[in-house]
Amino acid sequence: MRYEINLRCETCDSLGKIEHQRSETLFSDSVCSDCRGEKFKVYYDNYDTEEDCRADYPDAMVRELYNV
Repeated sequence: MRYEINLRCETCDSLGKIEHQRSETLFSDSVCSDCRGEKFKVYYDNYDTEEDCRADYPDAMVRELYNV
């Protein structure tokens, strides 16, 4: 079975953006390059069971994809 695996982005702490300090008082935000602003990284993989998938990705949101 094919699964969609959603992991929280560790680079931006799932905020979708990264704050940059430009000077002592000036800050700006940019879109996170790892998750592209989506807050999660998405992977797809095949597993025999959902339990096998969750064993490899215990902190992820996992869902089975049908008709793939």
